[in-house]
Amino acid sequence: GRAVLLGLRRPPSSTRLSTLLPHTTLFRSPSGRPTSRPWGVGVVAQPYILEEPAFRREVEAALRAHGLEADVPDLPPERLREEADRLLPVDLPTDRELVGAIHYLGRLGRVKGLALVVSYACPPIPGLMRKAARRLGKPYRLLTLGEDWQEPLAALKAEMEKGNRGG
Repeated sequence: GRAVLLGLRRPPSSTRLSTLLPHTTLFRSPSGRPTSRPWGVGVVAQPYILEEPAFRREVEAALRAHGLEADVPDLPPERLREEADRLLPVDLPTDRELVGAIHYLGRLGRVKGLALVVSYACPPIPGLMRKAARRLGKPYRLLTLGEDWQEPLAALKAEMEKGNRGG
């Protein structure tokens, strides 16, 4: 007999309205009138962190507490690597995916700032992420898992409101 293998695609990891409908820039208020959408913050992390549902819930809640909304990269790894080539030459495929995520999220009009999340603040990943974010000129903060994010997120929002570059 013959064996047939089927490749099943997982549904998109993000089900947020702005990801599914990227041109939607308004939300409806309870009164039914359009309201401004919360400011988007591009969340960049290594895939094993970003794909964890508990992490996603926590980062979304932390941003929401500051009136911000999480945007995550919704491109496959090969497309993220192509995005990286437009911003910064990097050799390792996983590093290219991180840089590509920064470039992709940074060029989306709805993203006004970047949250660069690392599992620990040890080189080389944080330095690479900062270098890529600085090239975009959008406010950003480096956030480390397990640390308090309240102060850096408040500073990121204030910087986004002023429209300045960050670091």
